[in-house]
Amino acid sequence: MDKIFLSGLRVEAMVGIYPDERTSSRPVEIDLEIAVPGDRVFRSGDVADTVDYAAVSERIRAELARVRFGLLEQMSQAIAGILLDEFGSPWVRVTVVKLGVLGDGVKVGISIERRAAKSRSSRVAPRRNGVPVGPDYRMLMSGGIDGGDGAAQHVQANSGTPR
Repeated sequence: MDKIFLSGLRVEAMVGIYPDERTSSRPVEIDLEIAVPGDRVFRSGDVADTVDYAAVSERIRAELARVRFGLLEQMSQAIAGILLDEFGSPWVRVTVVKLGVLGDGVKVGISIERRAAKSRSSRVAPRRNGVPVGPDYRMLMSGGIDGGDGAAQHVQANSGTPR
């Protein structure tokens, strides 16, 4: 898997559950691994065919300035959602570190991995009776494979009726 990474993105964010954390922003450090959404960029050389890390940085800064999070888990999930939904990455790893929380240079944080939901065209669609039917079966049943009426042939073959 080809990945873009951003490491050490420092942002002031409103995060925390304790009273002093609810009244002011705190510094967090974000590391991202973002799967490239295909291989077209390697041929085109066009930033429109990949994930623009400058746009990612700007979008995350805007979201963290706008939203207050109770937990780092919520913050990391929101960041992952942005990368998957808005930037089209198929997979991300988001690490968020809260700086200066325990003193003495101790860092605390979370790291999550998320995958994008499969596209609708690649999902198996349920039939009316609840049996999953994939794309090849649908083509067979519609007569799209080997010509003829695949659905009628299938019914006849299963009913014991000669064709």
